[in-house]
Amino acid sequence: MKTQSSIVEYILIVLLATSVLGYTLVWFNQNKSIVANFITENQIQDRVKLIDNFIYNFEAFKYARQIVRIEGIKGFCEGNVTILQTSYPCTPSPKNITFQGYFITINSSKYIYSNRTASYYPAVSIGYYLYKSCYEGFVTYVVNTSECELACVGTCELTILKDNQTIKIR
Repeated sequence: MKTQSSIVEYILIVLLATSVLGYTLVWFNQNKSIVANFITENQIQDRVKLIDNFIYNFEAFKYARQIVRIEGIKGFCEGNVTILQTSYPCTPSPKNITFQGYFITINSSKYIYSNRTASYYPAVSIGYYLYKSCYEGFVTYVVNTSECELACVGTCELTILKDNQTIKIR
């Protein structure tokens, strides 16, 4: 009798493991894009943090130059600030502030201005010169630079330059 109940237990365990594995595979197949987007978003953030590290290390030099390639972003300028916008949606919380400037600080909070919506979007520091924001409804990285000459979509090859005290991205 003991051997029969042991065999039944093993069969039930195998059936349970098979069904859990089957459900997991079906879920993964249906939600593959969510998992892929999460991985890609982390890769983009790692590449953007690399830019922040380069700029931080450039402080020790009078002249420096580095090229960084990032895929899956839209890069442009708002004043002297470099905007690297991903295609990942988020829920923005724009503020109507009467201050002037593209990148402002109010009560130790940073805000980035959008010409398109005429609103300021909160930005959170994630590096020395790098901020993350939900700018115009998309996850966006903001690099606080001295000058910006950037316009790219898709795959962006960013050239980071330091000339005396000026940090420029183009």
